[in-house]
Amino acid sequence: MDQNTAEWHKWRRSGIGASEMGIVMGVSPYKTPYQLWEEKTGRFVDTPDGIHWGMKRGLDLEPKARALFELEHGLDMIPVCRESESLPWLRASLDGWCEEERAILEIKCLGRSGLQEASLGEIPEHYMYQMAHQIAVMDAKRVYYYVFDGEKGLCIEKDASDFKGHIVRLMKEGAKFWDHVKRDVPPPLSKKDFKGITIKGKKKDFENLKICKANLINAVRDLSKAEEKALEGLPPDDRMRCADVGVLRRKDHYEFIYPTSLGKKNLQPCPLVQVWNESCGQLSKIKGLAGTRESMARARWKELPDLDYWISATKRVRNSKFCNGDNNFGSWRATFDWLIKPATHLKVAEGKYDDNKVDKKSPFDFNKIFS
Repeated sequence: MDQNTAEWHKWRRSGIGASEMGIVMGVSPYKTPYQLWEEKTGRFVDTPDGIHWGMKRGLDLEPKARALFELEHGLDMIPVCRESESLPWLRASLDGWCEEERAILEIKCLGRSGLQEASLGEIPEHYMYQMAHQIAVMDAKRVYYYVFDGEKGLCIEKDASDFKGHIVRLMKEGAKFWDHVKRDVPPPLSKKDFKGITIKGKKKDFENLKICKANLINAVRDLSKAEEKALEGLPPDDRMRCADVGVLRRKDHYEFIYPTSLGKKNLQPCPLVQVWNESCGQLSKIKGLAGTRESMARARWKELPDLDYWISATKRVRNSKFCNGDNNFGSWRATFDWLIKPATHLKVAEGKYDDNKVDKKSPFDFNKIFS
């Protein structure tokens, strides 16, 4: 069939063309595997009007370049379209084919940088995969890579054996890509498939997001190691517990049962516990926070997150004879729960219970003061 006709475009969409193999391999500067998948599945149609000017220039110059190559090398090169018998998705539209020599002609009408690369004997990686693809389809022995600037050409000749590694890789990746097309499942996205965000300040937000994700991954890894360590030497019991963490023995694994409060944001120890226990003197120390006591303590700390303030208040309570049982209320003694009530700590800080202020015989309303 003639290339660039409606029939040719339809045939090309039903397989992977040689010029598309660089895209499949992820080395093309023009498209990504995801974009090619969109075209092959009909989600995006690349119309003739959308042809890049460079491609159009190449199509216009190709006949002249082919004629010049044939004159220089004494070979007849015929444009042909072929597909693999064993792998029908493997298709190639050749700029030129010599059956007698089993040789391929690949014409590139490149700019100055392309000519410079060719003069150094270099061929871009995506073109290497294109020619490897053509060799696989045609079972060719030789490839002529011909760079044409509109007036003169430069040729690099390569043996088919130079493409063995490329052919192995493209067969594997080509089959995977075509499976994505047949199953209508997209291939992985690459960086080029995403539009860059240029909103001011967003780069910092996303850097922070990336750090948080990395911390999460490391935390999950550390958790797995910690669980393995915790299981070492345990007896084969079905249900066990250490402190507030339970362990259930399942059929093929152990399941850890953690306390429900583990995920709370305010899980960090409340400093008021340590302040009280270290500064309360002979008054009763506490073992921890729970229920109403915890909510009250955290509420007080949120209102006044000042360590010096709470140390001073606790010491005033400790030094107060009234708060240590020298009172007319059944030898009542101050407690942590009493200090963290909404207004009590303010009265303590104001000196209401200092020895020179409090009247232990005055008719205070006990419920209001100590409840």
